[in-house]
Amino acid sequence: MQYVPAVHTACGLLKSRAEADLVCESMVPVRAHYVCEVGREKEGKRWRWVLPYSDPCRCTQIRFGGSNAYTPKRTFDPGYVDNPLFGDDVEKIRKHYGLDCTAPEIAPCPVDQELETYRNKSFAIVIYQTPNATDNFGEVSVVCDPESESNFAIGNTTVTCVARDGSGNSAMCKFKVSVKDNCLHQLGMEDGRIKNEQITSSSAWSSTNVWNTGPQNARLNHQEIAGVNAGSWVAATNDLNPWIQVNLGATMWVSGVMIQGRNSEIVIQMVTQFKVAYNIYGSEWKHVTTVDNEDDLIFEGNTDRDTIETRLFPSPIRATVIRILPIMWVDYASMRFDLIGCEAPQDCYEILNTHGRNTGGIYWIYPIINGTSTPTPIQVWCDMDTEGGGWTVFQRRVDGSEDFFRYWADYKAGFGNLAVEHWLGNDNIYALVNNGKTYELRLDLYDSSDYSYDLYASFVISDEASDYTLTLGAHIDGGAGDSFTSHNSMGFTTRDADNDVWNKGNCARAVKGGWWYVACHRSNLNGLYLNGGYTASYRWGIEYEAWKGQKYSLAATEMKVRPAP
Repeated sequence: MQYVPAVHTACGLLKSRAEADLVCESMVPVRAHYVCEVGREKEGKRWRWVLPYSDPCRCTQIRFGGSNAYTPKRTFDPGYVDNPLFGDDVEKIRKHYGLDCTAPEIAPCPVDQELETYRNKSFAIVIYQTPNATDNFGEVSVVCDPESESNFAIGNTTVTCVARDGSGNSAMCKFKVSVKDNCLHQLGMEDGRIKNEQITSSSAWSSTNVWNTGPQNARLNHQEIAGVNAGSWVAATNDLNPWIQVNLGATMWVSGVMIQGRNSEIVIQMVTQFKVAYNIYGSEWKHVTTVDNEDDLIFEGNTDRDTIETRLFPSPIRATVIRILPIMWVDYASMRFDLIGCEAPQDCYEILNTHGRNTGGIYWIYPIINGTSTPTPIQVWCDMDTEGGGWTVFQRRVDGSEDFFRYWADYKAGFGNLAVEHWLGNDNIYALVNNGKTYELRLDLYDSSDYSYDLYASFVISDEASDYTLTLGAHIDGGAGDSFTSHNSMGFTTRDADNDVWNKGNCARAVKGGWWYVACHRSNLNGLYLNGGYTASYRWGIEYEAWKGQKYSLAATEMKVRPAP
């Protein structure tokens, strides 16, 4: 038989046009020494492979494995073999069983190879050229099943693809996919999610007679009905500065507009140039500007009545109200449109109170760091139950399933499972709490049969250049006794980055965690999961000294923030 080892899978590194971040990796480890057992069935009549017979090339040693094969039959779907050979002579084994274990020449997974895909669409056939001159495999195609891999949801998933080189050799490969929102969704003019009362205009040619031209007719793909309504919004004849606007009802990211002229078999009317203005809950109006922010951007409009033209902004804007300002038109200022973008909550509090979602779980947030205009997409766990909800959780310990004795890079990027144990990542925490709001901090602390908490008026950390230094406000509530204030003004310390003031070494190494250590701690919520009292040379556990004393490791903790009242 011809053997196609998984280690030779030809995976390409895919990246979406703008938003998807796909990392190609072989999901099967490099072939290693493997002991294969052969068992005799109960009746003693046949020999059966314990390892699947479809992959015997993994065997580098074969030995007798017992007298019954029920477990391998259930687990591995093994094949039969007569006159088995035992031993560890690999070449002899393969010759005896007639195995051809020569790997076909198919390209390995290339490094940093960029290909394109799109959110909510299946992968098409994609081609990459092997990156190294020594790889003489030419072009390799990767085909992903459009039936099973289409319509990716936001979040993490895995896709399986077939890679095939120019010689016809093929192998399976998998892609771990982290799909982010591309923020190009219609926001509701066409499908009615935006209600009529949310659409207003400076004027209408007529809103009373049978040819109603009011702003409710400005929905994308709206059709004219003779004697009932016109095929678009039409401004009044004497309106020299017309506008039409949409109140989105919540703060959203808006990436652009889709526009049409007036649907009509009689007249030809359309907007040929326009500007866009916006505000957030009645704040000062701003205009979408050119890339250099020096001038109001003038968008080209339509050249016919029904073709949809899409006009994207230089970058998404965060807005509650969008106003379109026609500046040139044919006959009358007439248009139909929809806005494209995505939700723009900066934290779980906005998800709860602005977007009306009151169920705890995993959500995307888009905080904007002070002084910047680009959002940082972060997937977070939202606690919608504790004390009114709206808490963005950035740390959770519940069962010891995650290792928190990690390095600087791990704490910088974040790790774990949002639904279980995790650290959101210092870069993400920095983006979250430096977006112009003041955040209060809550620590929820659990013993096996007890619970307490501490609440602080404010919580901020600096950026990486300043070691994620902690700035903590006053302790304002809770019965856990406050074991965190003493860590104020400290940089973050990990096992490979010492920012504490202990003169005997690195606190993180000594107490097995990552924290804003002093010399070393009164709290260590990222310590080892020991669950109860323990004995050790140092205080390694998940400790909160003011509540449970030293060398007592808590059963569960959560650290979370929401905007201060």
